[in-house]
Amino acid sequence: MKLNHIHIDAFGKFRDLRLEFSDGINIIYGRNEAGKTTLHAFLMAMFFGLSEKPGRLGREQSYERYKSWGDESVYGGELSFDHEGREFILRRDFMKGPADLSITRDDGTKVPEPEAFLSEALLSLTESAFKNTISVGQLKAAAGRELIRELKSYINNLSSTGNPELSADGAIAILDKKREQLLKGLETDAVKDYAALVGRIKNLEAELSSPESDNVLSEFYELKDEVDGELSDNQSKLTELRDRRERAKELLSENGFTDRRSIDDMEEELKAGYETYQRHRKKSANIFKTVVPVIFLLISFGLAACAFLISELSAYAFYGLIGTALASLIIAVVLVFLHGREKKQVRREEEELSERLEKQLGDKTVGDEALEKLHERLEGFRRLYDTDVSTITEETSISDKIIELSKKQSDYQADIYRQQDTNRKVEDKLILLNELRNRSLELRNTIAENNRIKEDIDAIDMAKENLSELSSELRSSTGAYINREAGEILGEVTGGTYSRIELTEGMDIYINKKGQSIPAKALSMGTIDQIYLSIRLAAIRLVEGGREDGRLPVFFDDSFTLYDDERLWAALSFIAGHFKGQILLFTCQHREENMLLKAGIGHNYIELT
Repeated sequence: MKLNHIHIDAFGKFRDLRLEFSDGINIIYGRNEAGKTTLHAFLMAMFFGLSEKPGRLGREQSYERYKSWGDESVYGGELSFDHEGREFILRRDFMKGPADLSITRDDGTKVPEPEAFLSEALLSLTESAFKNTISVGQLKAAAGRELIRELKSYINNLSSTGNPELSADGAIAILDKKREQLLKGLETDAVKDYAALVGRIKNLEAELSSPESDNVLSEFYELKDEVDGELSDNQSKLTELRDRRERAKELLSENGFTDRRSIDDMEEELKAGYETYQRHRKKSANIFKTVVPVIFLLISFGLAACAFLISELSAYAFYGLIGTALASLIIAVVLVFLHGREKKQVRREEEELSERLEKQLGDKTVGDEALEKLHERLEGFRRLYDTDVSTITEETSISDKIIELSKKQSDYQADIYRQQDTNRKVEDKLILLNELRNRSLELRNTIAENNRIKEDIDAIDMAKENLSELSSELRSSTGAYINREAGEILGEVTGGTYSRIELTEGMDIYINKKGQSIPAKALSMGTIDQIYLSIRLAAIRLVEGGREDGRLPVFFDDSFTLYDDERLWAALSFIAGHFKGQILLFTCQHREENMLLKAGIGHNYIELT
């Protein structure tokens, strides 16, 4: 990739700015606050987009940070670059989103998958990897042990992972921590608890599927309803029968009857009284009973008349006639008295019959017709009494049936209570079963999660093993390459003063000087910065596959601030002679340009104002 030009529509302090780049070295000069950092940020944003939020250390590109100072409606720009012999225009409009991207070919057609294409053009480097390899900054302003520690960390990471940002030991430590966290998430008793839970669920399901758990409550209710209806009907019948019997008793009692015998006795008594009455009435109505007293009375009157009318009669005859007349009179009187007493008896008997008939029939008339009516009435009472007796039998039968139905009702009610209790127990079991099933589902998920965690732990173990193996392999290959390449570069930039970089197993850095190994901690900060530069340049060659044709533009961002003139010239000479690609050298000094001009080394000078 070679940069041709950029055009900033609006980004930070810049607005409508176009800069042209050339092959070889491009010096971008600017005093402090002139915008070098903003320009560098723009190039990184065009390559990798903008992040929504600042990074972990606040150094990542922020979407809000670089919005235009004057007009926030414009935000973005374009970058022209050559790749594999063709020109492409990369454009980002950050107003459409922090990752907005489009790439157009030199014939005007759009690249269909711009992200993938740009990643390929950037050798699949991430923004972090780019910053730690292709973009060379100044070694952090530190002194003594901190400076050595930073350099050792860079070399160690680059040797073990091929990426100075990544530490194999740090990655293994992170994996160990992650493994420990995963182990804490394991529920060791989940399988045992699940097996016990499945057993309980099967037992509950067996209990619920047994006939004892069948819900026959509706059948019991139907049977009880039938019994309730039948019991109610029989109770109504019994009440009706008792009412009828009570009314019959009242009616019999009102008429003086207590039982059938009393009815028969009354009829016999009235019948006998009527016969006596008829007999007495016939007897008293005998003509002789009327004529005989008259005859005796006439005889008495005739004898008395004869006695008084016949004068010739002797005293004996007179008194005889008078005596006979008196006797006839007495007989007549006695007969009249007896006859009258019979009639009075008949009347008394008639009155008694009349009263009793009136009481029974409501009619005083005494006669055969009345007696017949009485017989019919008494027959009704007999039937009423017989009905009463049969009612008692029917009442007894119904009462027995009511007792039987009441027992059935009680039994069905007991069955209902038992079934309701069974239903409650079944419902409780169903609730428990549902809870157990939910718990089993949770345990199944837990077991699945345990399996996933175990897989993750296995993956971590495998990753640690692979990482250790790869780290060892990289140390022996990449580390050796970096040490060798960086040593050669160090010899060039130090004019042969130092010829080789050595890294011990304990990651202590030694520099070979004329066959003598010197620990890095014994070197000056300027020399340490030269070592750092050598390692960064070696890392660039590693990323670019050992090629020197410059597959990517290399950024130097105030990388030589701590260099004296001699060291600066050595570094620039090496870069100009060994890096054939495009160089973007950001600086706040004129030393770099003056040296290049003095040495006649061609370059493109850009000044930010």
